Order: sequence, then C-alpha cells, then structure tokens
Amino acid sequence: MDLEPGETKEVSFQITEEDLKYHDKQLRYCAEEGSSLYLSVVTPRKCKARCLN
Repeated sequence: MDLEPGETKEVSFQITEEDLKYHDKQLRYCAEEGSSLYLSVVTPRKCKARCLN
C-alpha cells in the first residue's frame, strides 16, 4: 500500500497459526506459543514497531 506524505489508513488482516510457522534449528515446522505479535512499518523516513497483546 502506498501513502502520500501525511496520509494515514487503517488496515486489518487475519493472521493464523499457520502464517506464523517457521523451521526451527531441528528443521521442525512449528509456531511458538505466546500472545505477542510485533508489527513493523518502514518508510524512507522512519520505522515504527508496535506490540499487540
């Protein structure tokens, strides 16, 4: 999504456990238990991160 300087938009999407899976050091395909999700927004001028619980 592209935004003009100063423009804001609200977006929403669903993230499933399957979306969070990765291969660990033993090459098992798994997702870690927990309730925190970190989202980052990167622009040429700044970077924001938010923790959603």
